[in-house]
Amino acid sequence: MHLTQGQSFMKASRDLLGNFTTKALEILRAQQQHINSKKTMLEALASKEYSGLKSSVHTQESKLRENISKIKLRLKKKEKELEEAMEAEDVDDIEECESMIEKYKARRDKMGVDLEQITKMKKEIEANELKL
Repeated sequence: MHLTQGQSFMKASRDLLGNFTTKALEILRAQQQHINSKKTMLEALASKEYSGLKSSVHTQESKLRENISKIKLRLKKKEKELEEAMEAEDVDDIEECESMIEKYKARRDKMGVDLEQITKMKKEIEANELKL
């Protein structure tokens, strides 16, 4: 009789352990699916953010390049005006042209530094995007 009760206890224990293991595995699978769906959602959000950021940086870079080109054209025009003022020996025009040339050069140089920073940022964004 004791043997039968012992065997019954062992069978009940195995069944209980089996049920517990099955439930634990079901819970773990459900949690893993939840984690995977959240990960997919976060990756999609990150990709969207990087895309928007990259677009914004590209726009800024394009505008800076365009503005640098405009400044270079204005600078050449003022340098030509300076030459003409020197030929005409017009002191007021010479001073005004020299002043504007210095201002244009300073703006061009500042925009050049800004362009370098934007380009560097763009490369960093692209590198980080590839890591996703």
